[in-house]
Amino acid sequence: MRRTTTIHRRRAGALALVVGVAASLLPLTAAAAANTVTVYYQPPAAWGTSVNIHYGVDGGSWTAVPGVAMEAACAGWRRRTVDLGTATGLTAAFNNNAGTWDNNNGADYTLRAGRSTVRGGLVTPDAADPCQPVTPDTTPPATPAGLTATAAGLSVTLSWTAATDDRAVTGYELTRTGGTGGATTVTTTTTRYVAYDLAAGTAYTWTVRALDAAGNRSAASAPATATTGTTPPVGGSPLGGDPREDSIYFVMTARFADGDATNNRGGSQHVRSGNAANDDPMFRGDFKGLVDKLDYIKGLGFSAIWITPVVLNRSDYDFHGYHGWDFHRVDPRLESPGASYQQLINAAHAKGMKIFQDVVYNHSSRWGAKGLFVPTVYGVRDEQWKWYYDQPQAGREYDPMVEHDGNDPTLTAAQNAKAKGRPCNGDVWSGTAPTANRCLNWGTPNGAYSQEGYTVYHCQWPVPTGKLFPADLYHQCWIGNWRARTPGAAGCTRTWPTSTPRTPPSSST
Repeated sequence: MRRTTTIHRRRAGALALVVGVAASLLPLTAAAAANTVTVYYQPPAAWGTSVNIHYGVDGGSWTAVPGVAMEAACAGWRRRTVDLGTATGLTAAFNNNAGTWDNNNGADYTLRAGRSTVRGGLVTPDAADPCQPVTPDTTPPATPAGLTATAAGLSVTLSWTAATDDRAVTGYELTRTGGTGGATTVTTTTTRYVAYDLAAGTAYTWTVRALDAAGNRSAASAPATATTGTTPPVGGSPLGGDPREDSIYFVMTARFADGDATNNRGGSQHVRSGNAANDDPMFRGDFKGLVDKLDYIKGLGFSAIWITPVVLNRSDYDFHGYHGWDFHRVDPRLESPGASYQQLINAAHAKGMKIFQDVVYNHSSRWGAKGLFVPTVYGVRDEQWKWYYDQPQAGREYDPMVEHDGNDPTLTAAQNAKAKGRPCNGDVWSGTAPTANRCLNWGTPNGAYSQEGYTVYHCQWPVPTGKLFPADLYHQCWIGNWRARTPGAAGCTRTWPTSTPRTPPSSST
């Protein structure tokens, strides 16, 4: 990005592009060019009314910093039209004329001819004009057809033909009757659903409705009925057979299939990482998604699935399984009602498939391991960092399902925007060095600056050689690795744990 500034802030915004719009829509130009880009940008509320666009047409030079002013288009939106000449697009960043920038996390925004919107970091090409009134949608989707229900053990696979709508179908609502639990309703975004929380030898009936974004629901489909089979092996009794004869499909569960959107977490990191902009399923996978794909995996010819560790992870964003923090708890981002760890195993067994569980006991997360050791890092709630550090609360500890809501009255709007979506970290920081601290230069500036331009301090984050972990428990050169059994093994070589690993959550596989 061609600009100079001392402060860089990743801000969620929105913008739109229009080709050949009428002259009356062109801000600060006399007439629409034949090849133009009209940029609609939705700045953060804290920016106020002064918004600039700093851009460079492909193959051309950039505007002088801070760019050119944008005009008000409608409530919450700013607009500017740029003549592309013979080019096909431009690259842009936005600022509030006071040093705060939205530069797409340093990558800038690449914009092509045609209307697009960017909202919360998401780019949608050829989008509708954000300033045009939207006619209310009162028309329900067509009724789904072709609903079938096929039982396999204690699971039933449902499928149907996609419904149509005058705008778009956004999902489906399945209603189940039968058994002793009464009517049950679930939603899905696909035309296939696997029900697996079912009783043995029981007849169940389903109907399906189509949904749209306005909340309209179609009429219910014709019903489909299936009867479940016999009970699978009980918990603690793995399927028989020599595992050396199995064909095993490896799954990193958190990155495989998102079956339940309600357990998705990641907050601000979801946008900052770039996953939101590309609708990347990374870090949204769960057991329900895996259960929904069992038929797919079995159809490929596999008889077993090897899944990544399921223990509660603690990291800045990821929960792939290898950042174990609580080795006695299943990570709640993997589970859903009716799709617990044990129910995943039961669903696989019902299809004659095994689950092999990956376990890692020679290291923990960068924040240590609950019950063994959790490091205390330096933190300070000043104007630069108070959005990052939660106030310590007695008895409260890390829970990835409980995120900052972005409504802290002690924070500014800009600070709340950065804090929103972060789990509580009040249990791992202090402004005072802990007893027997060995981290050198505790709490003093280390000469570095964060991406936002904030002062970075010694001992602010765990690093491999920072001596925040005790030498009798942790290797001093590999962060999170537990110390070797070999006496005197203090050198920087990878070694094995020093003590008996703790037992993970027990479940039949």
